[in-house]
Amino acid sequence: MTGDLDAVDAVDRAIAALEAQRAALGDTVVDTALAPLRARRDRLAGHRTENRRLVTVLFADLVDFTVLSRHLDAEDTREVVGEYFARWRRAIEAHGGVVEKFIGDAVMAVYGLERSFEDDAHRAVRSALAMLEDLRALSAELHDRHGIELHMRVGIDTGEVVVSTLGERHDDSYVAVGPTVNRAARLQAAAPVDRVLVSLDTQRLLRGSFGVEAHEPLTLKGLDLPVDAFVVTGERHAVFRLDRSAGVEGVETRTVGRELQLRFLQDRTWDVTDEGRWRVVTVLGDAGVGKSRLLLDFDTWLHDREEAVFWFRGRASPATQESPHALLRDIVSARLDLHAGDPPDGVRRAFVDAFSTALGPVEGPRLAVDAAAFLGYDVAQPDEVPTHPQALRDRGSHALARLLHALSRTAPAVILLEDLHWADEGSLRWLDAAAPELADATVLVVATARPTLLERHERWGEGLAHHERLDLAPLSRRESRELVGEILARVEDLPRALVDLVVDHAEGNPFYLEELVTWMVDAGVVVRGDPAWTVALDRVGAVSVPPTLKGVLQSRLDSLTPAERDQLQRASVLGRVFWDTALAAMTRREVDPAVVDADLERLRTRGLLLERPESRFAGSREFVFKHALLRDVAYDGMLRAHRERYHARAARWFARAATDSGREETFAAVVAGHLDRARDADAARWYLRAGRRAAAVHALDEAQRTLARAAELVAADDDALRFDVLAASEALAERQGDRARQHEHLEAMQRLEQRLDGSRRVALLLAQGRWAFVQSEYDAARGLSGRAVQLATEQGRDDLVAEALLLQGETLTWAEDPDAARVCLTRAVDLARASTRPDVEGEALRYLGMVASNTGDFPLSLERVQQARELFARLGDSEMESTALVQLATTHYFMGRYAEAQTALEETLPIFRRAGHRYRESIALGNLASVAAVRGRFGPAEAWVGEAIAVSRDLGELEATSTNLMVAAQVELFTGRFDAAEAHARESLDIARGLRNRPLEVDALTRLVHVDLVRGEVDAAVGHGREAVAIGADASSDLDRGQAHLGLGHALVCSPDGLAEADEHFRQAAALFAAVDVAVPGRECAVGRARVASLRGEHDRAVALLEPVLDHLDHDELVGAALPATMLRGCVEVLRRAGDPRAETVLGQARAHLRETAARVGDDDLAAAYLAIEPNRVLLEDDIDVPAPSPSGQAGQQVAKTSGPS
Repeated sequence: MTGDLDAVDAVDRAIAALEAQRAALGDTVVDTALAPLRARRDRLAGHRTENRRLVTVLFADLVDFTVLSRHLDAEDTREVVGEYFARWRRAIEAHGGVVEKFIGDAVMAVYGLERSFEDDAHRAVRSALAMLEDLRALSAELHDRHGIELHMRVGIDTGEVVVSTLGERHDDSYVAVGPTVNRAARLQAAAPVDRVLVSLDTQRLLRGSFGVEAHEPLTLKGLDLPVDAFVVTGERHAVFRLDRSAGVEGVETRTVGRELQLRFLQDRTWDVTDEGRWRVVTVLGDAGVGKSRLLLDFDTWLHDREEAVFWFRGRASPATQESPHALLRDIVSARLDLHAGDPPDGVRRAFVDAFSTALGPVEGPRLAVDAAAFLGYDVAQPDEVPTHPQALRDRGSHALARLLHALSRTAPAVILLEDLHWADEGSLRWLDAAAPELADATVLVVATARPTLLERHERWGEGLAHHERLDLAPLSRRESRELVGEILARVEDLPRALVDLVVDHAEGNPFYLEELVTWMVDAGVVVRGDPAWTVALDRVGAVSVPPTLKGVLQSRLDSLTPAERDQLQRASVLGRVFWDTALAAMTRREVDPAVVDADLERLRTRGLLLERPESRFAGSREFVFKHALLRDVAYDGMLRAHRERYHARAARWFARAATDSGREETFAAVVAGHLDRARDADAARWYLRAGRRAAAVHALDEAQRTLARAAELVAADDDALRFDVLAASEALAERQGDRARQHEHLEAMQRLEQRLDGSRRVALLLAQGRWAFVQSEYDAARGLSGRAVQLATEQGRDDLVAEALLLQGETLTWAEDPDAARVCLTRAVDLARASTRPDVEGEALRYLGMVASNTGDFPLSLERVQQARELFARLGDSEMESTALVQLATTHYFMGRYAEAQTALEETLPIFRRAGHRYRESIALGNLASVAAVRGRFGPAEAWVGEAIAVSRDLGELEATSTNLMVAAQVELFTGRFDAAEAHARESLDIARGLRNRPLEVDALTRLVHVDLVRGEVDAAVGHGREAVAIGADASSDLDRGQAHLGLGHALVCSPDGLAEADEHFRQAAALFAAVDVAVPGRECAVGRARVASLRGEHDRAVALLEPVLDHLDHDELVGAALPATMLRGCVEVLRRAGDPRAETVLGQARAHLRETAARVGDDDLAAAYLAIEPNRVLLEDDIDVPAPSPSGQAGQQVAKTSGPS
């Protein structure tokens, strides 16, 4: 079959055989013999058997000719049919169309079938109008001769078709197949009689050259929506409108119409230098509008400046969009002159030299290795860099920022980035992550992007003071004319008609304009001379340019030799950037590298390709399509079967290159993409590798996309691979906090259970157990983890046994069984250490610290958590180190070390946010809010806890939600919003009761005691206090039990006949607080007992109880008291009843405490509300009425009216 690759190969072999005989046969004989073979080869390869093309299709048919022909003799009918068919053929071929077939009394013609022209739609319409005119003349003749009249309808559509030859035709004629053909036929059937009906796509290409009238929308068979159509009324002469253009070979021009934009970038350079702060500028514009040229001019300006500048360059591409940090890697590898295949020691040396020069011999080498490992270079020695991906990402990101910062102290650093819309998410995030470290650095980033970037990041740069957007608009007509003059400067007396033709059709797009002029040169409208060029004036009006950019570039490709076009199409499969060695590997036969180089050199000379000075693959030349759209058109012109074949070869080449360089995971996404397009089943396995790699470096969006694609491609019978993909997806969903998606993956994993091997069944049990754990279903989680322990033991997998024991210990911890939890966690530590699972060992140590904290053994808690933290630090796992830091903060909080707790938590929050771990982020937020509330910073506390509640609700994390609601209730209580405080406390209590979580129940009930007291509802407070004490009796934490007794004591001291019982609860609370060595609540208990004694008239005893407290009433020493205003007022009342003059000193301390707290609230309205609540107002206004002492204790009733928290 003509154009088949085997036929081309056969001709090539024959040509090679003749060339080998040249010495023996002589040039004349060989050249004579080669001529027909080369012609045959060109024809075969000219258009392969099958390719995709943009064409315009015309359908014409006579109206009711079957009825008319009944009145004619058969020979007359044949004569009439032959006459109008002949006239139609002439009209079609006169305008460059090809008669694809005659069907009965209808004809189908195609424009752009063998070679595209920019005005194929115009040609089709002109043919149709000529056919109508010819038919009218023929009809007049037939009316005189046979008494009949002929009428016709014409339909025209433009679109993509598959062009091929049919073997049954036994010739090389082409046929077009596709929906465009069908639409043209249906438009013909719907056309008015003796009129031409065109589709919307065709009408757009006519661009005012023809008069049209809108036809009512058509409902065409096979199409869901009505189709717009237009009736052609005639041609408008002397109108030349072209839509697109192409590049110019061998002509260099200055930039036109971008002076202001270039000055903008220059000014930003001075801003960065003068102000000493970094800036990011995104140059946004449509394809071809001149972004790359502006960047080139800016780069040239930087080069020509006298001042030294460090600059970096990088370009993103679709092929690497799913590869984490690919753009950053491109930037650094270009700067360090690194190539694929460079030995690791050479790569390491390049990084170390660069970093040491900038940062010194002490810090430089370490940061160099961090950066290299972060970018995927395998240069580190064992234990030299973190093994945990988050740590690697943090340290590598920091290292790159440090390098830029250090360089910028010597000279400004400029980073030029192209095609940011194709950048991987990791590199885009780095631009945000580096902002704090580069805030005071003289660094300027200039990045170009298409508007599609905003489809991915609709708020790109929004609201950032250091980030600006520079939008590139099309050139004006004056600027476009100026650019045409620059391109065609060698043409003498450049005709205005040609300039207007170009300007009209370029529509201000410089790339379109340049490509358009080049097409004119190729088409012979502009004739190259030496030295002057000329214009063939007779062809200016006859030759039109492609109506769309795709048409322009398709036309440009058609002007190439078959070999050149084949090379471009093969290269397009590799991507916009490609390598000559990869291109040579894309063909089945042995290819002389010199032939490939010659083809590429011709393409470079013609301006279709650019060659980079340095290649990233050693031993290869690296080329770039002049524009991405050129690559797209070349790629789209290939039939799917050919693309698949070449993608398979590309995948093999990239996989081999990755293996040779030891970076399979780095190239996994690229290999997967090619295998996917090749419909190779192994694509799923490579997508899984790519997804794991992306998740490992916390490029979570990329991970989700690649894993989703892997799931789509897994073979139906590959249960093991399907499970692995689901397990990776389930773990990713858990990290992202997408519980619905996580559960969906888990259910799919469960359906595979019976077809899994032992280790995967353990993995399934652990995943099920973790799900039950996060749902607070602790009995189920304990059972599942127990089964996992047993199965892993049977498998001889101590590492999995350790993991299962860890889950069991975690479950028992939250199920309030500290003794059993301690046993499991201790075993987990031992097994993890023996089986080299430091991640499991560290987490088990952290939980042992949590168990110790929950049971009040704070020194042991600090010791275990510190061990975990040090282990994670040695691993370089900053995220897990931060989880240990959160537990450390929790223990500090329980010990009353609030400043230390806050410092630790503030360090962890940004780490969790960068890692994308929403649950850990919510815990850090909630704990920060809790610390802030205790310290009186109610403004930040309210903001943090609001965010924490939203996240924990979204995740379905019930314990976290209950805890956060209590913090919200505390903030609301102390700022006078008592109804909201009660509602949140009750909701917290409901959740805790549903979970049967005793510590949370005690906390919620105690918070309700405080709400009741500030409202003066003493009976309710006593009831809630008694319930808290009863439930707390079974709690494992002395601190929780102590708070319950303290709350009940506060309630009873305000209750009739409750003084004796109040004293006992204050006493028990004090003993519990002393056991865990927390001082502030203990002092609160002493004040409570002193109040009881005072109300009984035992003033000396009351003052004696108060004495140890009076030296600890400064602001910072009151932080941590449950009801500080009640505590302070109690001191004043006791001292006044006893006639002790120190009462006024204490009152002054109380007022100072309240004012200092208000100053720290962080919100003026909340601060005012805080000072206005009754317990605080009483102290500020000294509205304290102290009645005469009464041994019966009845005097306490008046105090109860205004008792409450502060």
